[in-house]
Amino acid sequence: MGKKIVVAGHLCVDITPVFPEGKSGQLSEYLTPGKLIHMNPATVHTGGVVANTGLALKKLGAEVRLIGKVGQDAFGEVVRGIMRKYDADQDILVDGRTSTSYTIVIAPPGVDRIFLHDPGANDSFYADDIPDSVFSDAALFHFGYPPLMRQMYLDDGTELLRLLKRIREKGIAVSLDLAAVDAESDAAKTDWKRLLKRILP
Repeated sequence: MGKKIVVAGHLCVDITPVFPEGKSGQLSEYLTPGKLIHMNPATVHTGGVVANTGLALKKLGAEVRLIGKVGQDAFGEVVRGIMRKYDADQDILVDGRTSTSYTIVIAPPGVDRIFLHDPGANDSFYADDIPDSVFSDAALFHFGYPPLMRQMYLDDGTELLRLLKRIREKGIAVSLDLAAVDAESDAAKTDWKRLLKRILP
């Protein structure tokens, strides 16, 4: 058995209402208060680095451990059910004190997508949520997306620094995946230049 990859961090459910073919126009034509719009069935997928990068690596044949956190709710069941299909649900943590992260993806034809995102359980993800046992025979640790995980950017990224330092001390290569954030969010008010200067070495 070769060296394995550990992918951890942001995990959510993506719900995308599908607009009927042939519809196009300005966003204001769709999102008008009081208007009922006929839609096609929504698509439901897992999202976040754990599902996007982790499952892609698994499908390509890599030995991967996937670690994320969901709430004890209906969305959490959806996420775990999808991960279970790929035999990738063993390290998905369930936190009964919070909700599962979700994103509503609004993608009208001809208009750039809008993401309505609730970070949910990702905001309560800590370094200690990842047990040392998952790093046995690991060659690479891939972590994302700290800008969407509150504990990871508070206090100039102290929790993220603790996590990445712990992994590097095991001699495991580390890669970090970032994400764009809402300009009004707490993450956007964080001094990321200073945080990353502190974290990346």
